[in-house]
Amino acid sequence: MSDISKNILKAIDEKHIKPIPKWQFILLHVGLFIMFGFAILLGSLATGIALFHISTTDWEIVPRIAGGLHSFIYVLPYMWIVVLIFMIFLATLVYKHTNNGYKLKPALVVIVSIIASLVIGSVLFATKSSEGMEKALRENIRPYARYQESMEEIWQAPEMGILPGKIVEITNESLMLLDDFSGKQWKIDTEEVVLPPFAPKPQVGDQVIVVGEQTGKDTFEAEGIRPAPQVLKGFKRGMQKMK
Repeated sequence: MSDISKNILKAIDEKHIKPIPKWQFILLHVGLFIMFGFAILLGSLATGIALFHISTTDWEIVPRIAGGLHSFIYVLPYMWIVVLIFMIFLATLVYKHTNNGYKLKPALVVIVSIIASLVIGSVLFATKSSEGMEKALRENIRPYARYQESMEEIWQAPEMGILPGKIVEITNESLMLLDDFSGKQWKIDTEEVVLPPFAPKPQVGDQVIVVGEQTGKDTFEAEGIRPAPQVLKGFKRGMQKMK
């Protein structure tokens, strides 16, 4: 018997090390695989909701938010991107401790986790499941709703030519009244507005984004009027509370 073997046996004897029962070993690794799958599932959910936010953002008017292309950094769904990265890290860490974890390099596990999250997340997005999950989170988790509302407040920037709100009155063909999402009422000059072909005319009760120029404390000259994108749906509940 080699010296290494003797030392190992001596250490086992001195520390009273005993093999764990087979059922505990199996249970441990089943638990690890469940955690791995859960991490991939949460990563997929994060991917799906991030895709929902990106696809429903009105990217044509984003540059107005801060006056340049760097405005795009303001509207990215950072929270879900961070969740995705953390879940990929967690999945890699968990898989490393499974009985097959030594067979795959960490980089390969990361790649597999990313691909799985992207594929499943894309399916959730395509089936509109991520939209439903986003709505459920908003309605049931108040801190998340407040976070999303704070992110969406950057869209209310009349000084930058962006004014989202709800049409409360159309006085005539060149003037309408709009309540923004803070409750302030604006007089909107719509004389210069040209709607795209086949676009429906704005109606009282419509939730819209008015693009143009602020001309006074509560006056705004519109260049265009477009339906508010899905990314602002969190404000809809705020508008309903103000009724």
